[in-house]
Amino acid sequence: MRIKVLLGLLLQDRGHTPRLLGFCGDLYMTERVHYGPLYGLSLPWPLVSWVPSSMQRSMDQWFTPSWPRKAKISMGLLELVEDLFHGTYGSFLICDLAAAHFGYTDRHELRLTDARAVVSEDEFKRTMRALKCETDADCVYGVDCKTLCDLSEKRCKEEPVQPNLAKACGTLKDYLLRGAPSGMREELERQLYSCMALKGSNAGQMNMEHSLILNNLKALLWRQISHTKDS
Repeated sequence: MRIKVLLGLLLQDRGHTPRLLGFCGDLYMTERVHYGPLYGLSLPWPLVSWVPSSMQRSMDQWFTPSWPRKAKISMGLLELVEDLFHGTYGSFLICDLAAAHFGYTDRHELRLTDARAVVSEDEFKRTMRALKCETDADCVYGVDCKTLCDLSEKRCKEEPVQPNLAKACGTLKDYLLRGAPSGMREELERQLYSCMALKGSNAGQMNMEHSLILNNLKALLWRQISHTKDS
């Protein structure tokens, strides 16, 4: 619980997490995040097993804001990724990009509502180094952080297969493409797929490619919403 609060405080300066209003021991209070999850509906648990996953995905797209507002929310997720990428307090990985861990305010500003989805890169590497493996499927942290299995040593490698940005773009693809303005849909789709194709860790030559894709995608979205009241 304390780790969750600490991560929330670290990300609060940039407006990525709900504002902490007060605490007493292990109890704490944050500002209300009006809308959550990021998209779709939170079905009551008895219904989850009865509703086919394909129908759930369709329903997710029915209950979303207008496209300019979705673009603003998506900008918030991209900015979160940017701030976790060699940020002030080190590098972090988002290891569960489920929509349930994100929400947005009445001004359509994204908030990370469950900081347990985020782990420091150092902790991730220590954990993966300690894991024995037979296949790549054994080298998974959380839901979305994966490495490869070193078959010669039967140990998981420590470098993540995908960076945060690639996973974020995968999460946003259907969300952003549905209802996108026709004049920019093709370019948006191209950029999202380029983003999803990013591989490797946050090191070396990937820094430049990561930054270029991130900046291009943010610029494309901003050009579409900068003149609207939703910006």
